[in-house]
Amino acid sequence: MIDTLLSMFEKASETLGEPILFAVVGQGTDKPDPQLIVDYGPVEWDKAKEVLNYKFSNRYLGDECHPVYVWTQSYVLFTHSYDRLITIRHVPRNPKPCLPEHSGSSVLSPV
Repeated sequence: MIDTLLSMFEKASETLGEPILFAVVGQGTDKPDPQLIVDYGPVEWDKAKEVLNYKFSNRYLGDECHPVYVWTQSYVLFTHSYDRLITIRHVPRNPKPCLPEHSGSSVLSPV
């Protein structure tokens, strides 16, 4: 399945019902490394969207993509890789009653 990190995070944000505020984009891919990575600090979502709008093959043993953390008002969302199949997971941003899962909770199941 061909996907973009931008579309995956936007779907997750819509599912959670909260807009994304900030992001940190990491290294570890053969895709062009954007200048955002050098800063290692949170950037506003509008700036991060430019970097995350590239296509990759999201399947087992598919292409690599950038590791990313994003923040909404209530959650921290992040890329999770299992044999290079990427899913978006989330954890509460602040302490609250919840049922913890290994590697956070899944926002969307992979297709």
